[in-house]
Amino acid sequence: VRAHGGGLPEEEEAIGRRQLLQAFTRYQAAGRHADASRTASHLSRATYEESQFDDALAIAKQAVAEAGRSGNSRVRVQAEQALAWVYDNLGMEEEARDHFARIIELSRAWPEALARAYFSFALFLLDLGKLESALQHLDDASNQVALSLNSGLSGVEDLVLAIPLNRAD
Repeated sequence: VRAHGGGLPEEEEAIGRRQLLQAFTRYQAAGRHADASRTASHLSRATYEESQFDDALAIAKQAVAEAGRSGNSRVRVQAEQALAWVYDNLGMEEEARDHFARIIELSRAWPEALARAYFSFALFLLDLGKLESALQHLDDASNQVALSLNSGLSGVEDLVLAIPLNRAD
């Protein structure tokens, strides 16, 4: 299990998680499914102790369910990303791989989202030691970043620094 540190004192992290949970519950009760999904996605990525990753998994699954009810494809991408992240952190490689692949399929309509999907999948594959597949996904991400930039789309500027465009093999 790989946990990440949030940099905040534990008490502040706990307060933030409680506030996110309250917001999620209120959005869900109000039928604001996209907002509930976004909030659950953030909550599932909050800093957790290793013993709490089962909670993060349940919350990420709720994010996906709420996203499905919302009918918003971009919200669904965000929820699937949260679920893939939790699976990866739990060491559930097959489930994480399936969700990273699903994110790519769901992102095809948006070059900037597709670039991020390829990049995230590449990082996951690198972590598994699958260098050739990871490099292919980085190339795919690079192509989508170039397409986004050439089309005047924003939202990929940070990826320009992370992915070498026109990488020489």
